[in-house]
Amino acid sequence: FDGLGIAYCDVVTYLPCYRNVLKEAARFGDKWSNRWAQEHSYAKILSELPDILEQHTICVNKAQFNNWQDYLKVFLAQGGIIEAYPPSDSVTSITVCLSIEPDGHHTIICSGDHLHAESQFSCWGLSFPQSSVEPHELNLYCSQIVEQCKQRNIYGYIDIDFVTFIDAKTDKQQVWIVDLSIGYSEHISLYRVMRFVTTGRFDPQTHSFTAKVKQAKRLRNWQGSAPEYNIVERNRYAVWSARLHHSNLSVLHYSVFFQMCRAHGVGFDIREKQGSVFTLLECDRHENIGMITIGDTLQNTLSNFAYNLNAINQEITTASMKGRSNFILAINDIENILGITQENASNESTANATS
Repeated sequence: FDGLGIAYCDVVTYLPCYRNVLKEAARFGDKWSNRWAQEHSYAKILSELPDILEQHTICVNKAQFNNWQDYLKVFLAQGGIIEAYPPSDSVTSITVCLSIEPDGHHTIICSGDHLHAESQFSCWGLSFPQSSVEPHELNLYCSQIVEQCKQRNIYGYIDIDFVTFIDAKTDKQQVWIVDLSIGYSEHISLYRVMRFVTTGRFDPQTHSFTAKVKQAKRLRNWQGSAPEYNIVERNRYAVWSARLHHSNLSVLHYSVFFQMCRAHGVGFDIREKQGSVFTLLECDRHENIGMITIGDTLQNTLSNFAYNLNAINQEITTASMKGRSNFILAINDIENILGITQENASNESTANATS
């Protein structure tokens, strides 16, 4: 659940017979899919794998599993899944949230790119809407999964997780489907809070979100009447997370918290449909908080989200703090994303200038 039961091992780096197996596969060609062709390589892998797993497996949740043997014991007792990790150093995770009605009709509710703080296998938030894969391609995969769900009498809310990366061999984008979560998720909940405060609309065909805002008409100097407004549609982006935690929040009254936010200019502009809103959790989880930041571009929204976290973190973090917080980890992840987006934008500008 949420990456807590994941352990990984880089077999490409550590498995001694890996390259020989690749040569065997190339030698057999189309016949490699036959079991008899794989027997020798299969036996070799089985003989080498236990030592490799013992020495080089890394558990994501180190508080739960200290070593491979502890993990293996639970894995064999409860069962699990063995998956291939995408062969790339740059992997983007995506979630698409949808609902399947009793009549079989399905609706895509929202989509977003994962943001990571604790580990690359744990999603602490989304940038909405997703911008990593062509919407038509994602929608096609979702339709195929919906058909499989209906055959198994699965209806209601569903989250589908994808990963995408560039295949080094073909230099083309690959999309893998890696997870299916059944039930009403925090992403759907936060999206509906965002939709409520913006009165906006998500287009599932283009994976874009628009909100109607008032735009003042230009008045001549001699006109002294009240300004008139045009209603225009503008794209809006969001970054949200319900998993922000900071131990010192538990001793901070919400009235003081919001005064602090106002002092740093953290708020929501109803007319522009931009800014930040917070979701507050029950008293026994006071150290946790949710935040939704909405903006006119993805870069601005990410920057504002990081600014908010940094401002709150500086106000409530003390030198003697002994608790835990993921604020800095979240800020670092956003700054890495901003660096990548700026680099991509720079490369696109260079390419356009060259062409």
